[in-house]
Order: sequence, then C-alpha cells, then structure tokens
Amino acid sequence: MGKCFYKYRQLAASENATEIHPFTLSLIQKGELYFPSPFEFNDPFDGVINYSKTITITDIKKLMDRLSISEEQKSSLLLHYQNNFLQLPKIYASMRQNLQKKSDLRIFCFSKNPLNILMWSHYANSHTGVCIGFKTYQLDERAFGIRVQENCVNNKLLEANFPNMLIPIPVNYTSHVAGEYDFGKGNAEVLIEAFLNKAIDWQYEQEYRVVATSDTLLKNPVMIDVNEIEEIIFGLRASSLLIEQVKDIVFKSPYKRPGPKLYQCQRISGTYALKKVLLSV
Repeated sequence: MGKCFYKYRQLAASENATEIHPFTLSLIQKGELYFPSPFEFNDPFDGVINYSKTITITDIKKLMDRLSISEEQKSSLLLHYQNNFLQLPKIYASMRQNLQKKSDLRIFCFSKNPLNILMWSHYANSHTGVCIGFKTYQLDERAFGIRVQENCVNNKLLEANFPNMLIPIPVNYTSHVAGEYDFGKGNAEVLIEAFLNKAIDWQYEQEYRVVATSDTLLKNPVMIDVNEIEEIIFGLRASSLLIEQVKDIVFKSPYKRPGPKLYQCQRISGTYALKKVLLSV
C-alpha cells in the first residue's frame, strides 16, 4: 500500500483556458471533496441496484419490521396493499423505478496509481489535468484512512475507532453481476456488491471507494484540511500558466511549509510509461 490515495481531475476550466477548473480549484484551495451520485459516472452499470421482480404481502411486512414503522402506520399500509393486491406488481414496479431514480447514494472514487496513462486520458482531460495525492494513515493491519474535518460525516459512515477518517475500500473487478435485492429478505450483501463491484474492463483504474448516502454526509462536499494533500502531479500536457497558478495557491495560507510536493509527468523514453519529475519551486 502506497502512501497516497489519488484523485485525477481536470485542470483547465475549458480548452485554452487561462483559469483553473472551479471544482479543481475548490479542492486545492479549500479542501472540498464532492461526493457525486453514481448517475453522474461514465459507467451506466455503476451503482445500479437490481431489484427482485416480485413482492408479496409477507415481504412488505418484513420490510416494515426492519424499518421500525409504527404499528398504526403499518396497519394502514398493509390495508392499502391488501385492498390493492391485484395492483401490487404494478405498484412495486413503480416503487423500484422511483427508488433507482431517487437514489441518495454518494460515492467518492480514488485510485492507487498516479501514473496510469489511461486514467490520465480519461479523467484528466487527455493528460492536461492534474492528479492529487492525499495523505493516508495506517489504522490497522489492513485499513488506511484519509483525515477529514470534524462534523462532515456522521458515525454511520466513520469507524467508531477511527474518528474523522474516511476509509476507502478496494473495488472488486469481476464478470459477476450483483444479484437481485429482495425487499423481504433485506439481503444487504447484494447492495454492497452493486456499489463495490465493477466490470473487469475497468481494472486498470485500481479504484478505491468511499460509499455514503445523503444522510451520512453532514456536508457535501466533505471538507479536508488542505495540508492533508501530500502531492500534486501535473499531466505531461498541462498548461504552464495553470501550473504557476497552482504553485501560487499552495505557497499561501492555509498551506503550511513546505507544502505538498509538486511533480509533472514525463514519458519514460522507449516505453509506454510515465514517470513523475519533481518541479522546482
């Protein structure tokens, strides 16, 4: 395990821009980590939950028991479903569709590899962007965390033993598609598979994820101290003008000296590979 988790980002606000992209600027300048919905991702299979196609009154009862619904409300809902039993499949199909559309799932993605040429092409605007490395803290023999500011994430997401630490989990690359989620069974392991499994085609990303829901994020974006940024790597095609703007930012408050290390990618002669070269300041 390396010392950083990395985030590839666009650097320029637009083609031939003279200003840093606002989302990248807010990350470097303010420490903002925005957790997007999987519906914003470039993979239409990502975070999609396959719900079971049928539901029974027994399933509904089990679901309400797990949700701790009051007895009065439970009786009212059961009466509604029993009186509309023949319409139940249609009601359930509509429920599944609405849940999928209104999913409050939020995912922040990292990579462990800052020198992958495909990642630079796909997520850093054809090597004109930037890759930002965040400090990691070894929490136990397996887990590494990223420190966030207090009051950003509630205890449902943070490990109780490691307060104010996001703990990225490795993505599993597989040809196996997650099974169906059954409301009656509440088979949560299927949901975990849907969130953390990706097609094997994506394995070059070496991705780690922090998965949350809207109610576990007290703030979105989640805030970190900018001094938790360990290094900033510029793409081999990055604008020299924008590189100087980033340098200017990290040499001012609230950054502390010596600040993050600044690198730029270079080709390794005779190979299809990159190296990072320390920039003079």
